[in-house]
Amino acid sequence: MSLSGIISAAAQVTQVSQAASDLGASSLPLNYSSTWTITTGVGANQADMSYSAQRTIPGGGNDDLDLAGGTLTTLGVVQTFAKIKAIIIEALSSNSSTVTVGAAPTNAFVGPFGAATHTVILPPGGVFTARAPGAGWTVTPATGDLLRITGANQIYKIVLIGTSA
Repeated sequence: MSLSGIISAAAQVTQVSQAASDLGASSLPLNYSSTWTITTGVGANQADMSYSAQRTIPGGGNDDLDLAGGTLTTLGVVQTFAKIKAIIIEALSSNSSTVTVGAAPTNAFVGPFGAATHTVILPPGGVFTARAPGAGWTVTPATGDLLRITGANQIYKIVLIGTSA
């Protein structure tokens, strides 16, 4: 299976100000974009796997995604990630509470979090995105492969891009 596409972060805003001493309004446009164009493969700046889903966190409060355990599927194909190169997680704006990403109590995928106990908290409508297209973040089967998402009965969308080797 091959993979191609674009992962980007972008902001396009204009700030307008009119101070009392100004003769007219002044504005400052901001156009920012950072893009990774994916080519298929397992090397630097390449990826060959993706996973995407909208998931509901069970009433018990945890949704543990096993990145190397063969439990995630896309197009009917079991996904076993060796590296994660991009993560996008969105807490739906209709949620009643926050969604916390990271800090599985055992076998935690550290990835961009810095340590196994670190987390990112997303309020309703919040989005977390991280990208490491070069080397990626290592997924270690059985010892560093669980991505925990917490928030009882909350709904989130997730996109993972990575490699099989």
